[in-house]
Amino acid sequence: MARSVPDTNDGDAATVSAAEIARLAGVGRAAVSNWRRRHGDFPEPVGGTDTSPSFDLREVRGWLERQGKLTQAPSVESVWQLMDAARGRLDTADAVAFAGAALLVAASASGTAGMADAELDDRIRAVFTAVPDTGPPALPPVHTFRATLDGIAELAREEGGPQETFERLYGRFLTSVTRQFTATPEELAELMVELAGRPGGTVFDPACGAATLLRTALLRGQGVRPVGQELNAGPARLGGVRLALAGAEPDIRAGDSLREDAFPDLHADAVLVNPPFNQRDWGVEELEFDARWEYGLPAKGDSELAWVQHALARARPGGAVVMVLPPGVASRRSGRRIRAELLRRGALRAVIALPAGPGTPDGHPPHAVGAAAPRRGGGRALRCADGGRRRGGRRTRLAGGARGGAGGLRAVRGRAIGHGGGVGALADGSGGRPSRRGRGPHPGPAPHPRRPRRLRAR
Repeated sequence: MARSVPDTNDGDAATVSAAEIARLAGVGRAAVSNWRRRHGDFPEPVGGTDTSPSFDLREVRGWLERQGKLTQAPSVESVWQLMDAARGRLDTADAVAFAGAALLVAASASGTAGMADAELDDRIRAVFTAVPDTGPPALPPVHTFRATLDGIAELAREEGGPQETFERLYGRFLTSVTRQFTATPEELAELMVELAGRPGGTVFDPACGAATLLRTALLRGQGVRPVGQELNAGPARLGGVRLALAGAEPDIRAGDSLREDAFPDLHADAVLVNPPFNQRDWGVEELEFDARWEYGLPAKGDSELAWVQHALARARPGGAVVMVLPPGVASRRSGRRIRAELLRRGALRAVIALPAGPGTPDGHPPHAVGAAAPRRGGGRALRCADGGRRRGGRRTRLAGGARGGAGGLRAVRGRAIGHGGGVGALADGSGGRPSRRGRGPHPGPAPHPRRPRRLRAR
C-alpha cells in the first residue's frame, strides 16, 4: 500500500502531479523521475502518496525556469496548470468556462491588463449569469487569479485569438474528464449538420452539453440562432461561453428537457441532438399524457423514442431533425408501433448505421437518424445506409454534398441495408424478430450497394 506524503500545502496553492509536470515541460514522465533523483534542489512533494506525489505548482515552475526547462511563451498546458487553483474551487466545467469568460471580456475590451479587479470581476460574473436558471457558482475573487487570467490573455495573443485559444483549452478539458463527460465528436457533428443541410435560422439542441452541435451549425450555416437546453448547469454555462466566443448570442437554459421543457412554444428550423441513451428514469409516469407523444407513448425502456418525439415537437413543419441513437432502438419490440407510425406519417426520412468510434455507447456503432416534422401528405421514401461497412477497403462516405434543409436527408449516399434486424427492422416497424418460418422481416438478398433500397410505409 502506498504511504501518504504529509500534506504541507497551504490549501490555496495549486498542485501538480509528476505527469502534469512532464506535460508542462514537454517531456516524458521518466525525465521527471530522473530530475527528482539527480537534482537535490528539485521541489519536495507537498501531498499525495509515495507512488503518486503532488508538488507545489509555483515551486515547480520556478525550478523549471531556473533550469531552462520551461519555455517563456505560454502554452495550453502551462495555462491549464495555472487554472488548477480555480479547478479546486469550481466544478471543472465551470473552471474552464471561467477562463472562457475572461477571454470573452478581454476580446471585447482589448485586453484585461489595464482593467481594475472590480470591473473584471463584474464582467466575468455577467457572462456566467447569461445562462438563466442555473444559479451562478461562487466564483473566486478575480484578484487571486490575475496571473492566470493574464496568462490566458497572453496565450490568446500567441495562438490567434480568443476562440481558437478557448477551443484548445476545451480540448484539454475533454482529456481530463473522459470518464465523466461524453462529448459529441467533431466528425459526427459535421455529419449531422451536413445531413440537416447546413441549416440557417433557429437551430435547437435539447441535450446540448457543451454545445458542440450548435457551434458546428453556427460555423457551417448562415444566420444561425443557437438555442439549447442542458440538464447540468456547468456544461450549460460552458456551452454558452463557447457559442459567445464563436460570435453568437445563444439562448441556453439549464434543466431536464423531457420533464421541464424550457421551450414549449419553440418551432425551430432544425433540431440536432445526441441525447443520453438507455435512460430508465426519464419521467414516463408523470409525462403519460404529454402532448408531445403524437406518435405514441414511449415505454419506460424507450427513452430514445421520447427524445425523437420531443425533437419533432420542437421543429417547425418541414424542419429537419437529425439525431444519434443506439442501434437497439431499431429492434426493440416495445417501440414497434411508434416506429411504424413515424414511417406511416412521413416523419422518418433516413437511417445511417455509423461505424463505432469515440463517444459511442459501449463501443457499439450508433445510428444517425434523419427525420422531419411532417407536413400534410403522409408517408415518404426512407433511405437506409450502412457507413460501418467497407467497400474496396474504404469506408463509405455518407454526407458528401448533402444540402437543402430536410431535402439534404435525401442526398444520403451509402451501402443499403436490405434484410435482417437493425436498420431494416426500423424500416418496416417490426421488432427485428424472425417470423414463424425463420425468415427476417426483409427476406432475400441485399440490393446493389449503389442503389439504396427505397422502403415505403404501407
